[in-house]
Amino acid sequence: MADAAALPTERLVYVGRRLSSGKLAHWYMPLDDHSRLVGSAKPYGSHGIGTVVEITRPAGQPGKVYVSGEHAPRAVDAWENETEIAEWRVQDRADYQVHTSNARIRKGLRDMPDEFDEALRTLTRHFSKLNHSQRAALLPLVEARILGGRD
Repeated sequence: MADAAALPTERLVYVGRRLSSGKLAHWYMPLDDHSRLVGSAKPYGSHGIGTVVEITRPAGQPGKVYVSGEHAPRAVDAWENETEIAEWRVQDRADYQVHTSNARIRKGLRDMPDEFDEALRTLTRHFSKLNHSQRAALLPLVEARILGGRD
C-alpha cells in the first residue's frame, strides 16, 4: 500500500447528475478549476449536491479513484453559493427526468413494428421544416387526431 501522504488528492464539488451521450453520469467541479467538470458513471459516495468531496487517486494512475477503504471519497466541506446549488439541483432533476422519460419510452416502443418507425420518421421530416412556434402549435393537433382516431 502506498504512503497516504504520497497519494494525490483532489477536492471536487458535486454538481449533480447530467445526461452525457444518452447516459446519466455524476458530475463534479474541481475546486481549483471552476471552468471544467469531471464525470463519473457512479457517484463518489452518497453526498448531496453542493457537497465538497475529497478523492484520492492511486499513485501514477491519474484516471483512477479509490472508491472504498481508507482512501475512499469523503465529504470535507459544503459549497457556499446557494444560488449555484439551486441551479445545479434544477439541472439534476431535469436531466434525471429526461433520462427516466426516455427509458420509459424506449421500453414501451421496444417491439414497435417498422411501419410505425417509418411514420415517425415522416413526421420528423415534416416537423423539421417548421419553426419552434409552429411545431408547438401543431403537436396538440397531431396528438388529438392520433388519440381521437380520426384519419
